[in-house]
Amino acid sequence: MPENPQIFIKLVRDEDPNSHVDFEDFASFLNAIRNSVSHVKRCVGGSEIKYEVDGLSLGSAAVGITAKRSADFDIETAVDIFKTYTRTLKAIEGGNDVDERLDYGAIKSFSGFATVINRGNKISDDKFSITSRFATHLKSMLEKESPARGSVSGRLEQVSIHKKHAFTLYPPIHGESIECTFDNEILPKVLEAVGRHVTVFGELFYSQRKVFPSKVIAESFEIHPVKDSSKKLLEIDEVIQPRPGYDGGFRMEFGNANV
Repeated sequence: MPENPQIFIKLVRDEDPNSHVDFEDFASFLNAIRNSVSHVKRCVGGSEIKYEVDGLSLGSAAVGITAKRSADFDIETAVDIFKTYTRTLKAIEGGNDVDERLDYGAIKSFSGFATVINRGNKISDDKFSITSRFATHLKSMLEKESPARGSVSGRLEQVSIHKKHAFTLYPPIHGESIECTFDNEILPKVLEAVGRHVTVFGELFYSQRKVFPSKVIAESFEIHPVKDSSKKLLEIDEVIQPRPGYDGGFRMEFGNANV
């Protein structure tokens, strides 16, 4: 029977690999592993696969996790997940393209490693190391592209006027949210629209592998009538003005988004 696939990586201080790492950094390191493995698993498949700690080293900040066998365990999927995971770490470190199955959320989930690295650490296993270049390359992958004028619709929530005027727009796709900034002049209308479905007009900023904008500079917006609130948002015209040239698994038509 093939051995269960395993990931084993170690956190060390960049300037002195033999010195002890900070406990808070190690906790962030473990959280980064958990989040990124979860997202890779989501994109590759194998949601039923669970993991267990295997190879936690005494006296060092090294940890191994192994796919846990169960009744519905699929060894091929487990191997695919771990191979994709390690290839992604190497690709980001080298500034290369990552697996096409990984979406924006999955790529962004690796930013936890960048946070740990920026505190003077590096991450390694027997075959590769993750250094400060990882954080630089990941930032460029997630960096917002040139804005395009257009509109996007969703539910307006989480208004903030602390440091900047902003609200969060939730499109009709699970897990998607858009930060929208606005001028003080439209604050009364924003407050009126909290919890309502709206269409926001302005400058839309896109990121790689993301069909919805990452950020919008809102210039104006329309509030959909209350009587339409029971409708599925995907039935409302102009859910999003599509990003030019982007397919991303959606069937796109200008003025509509068909899923």
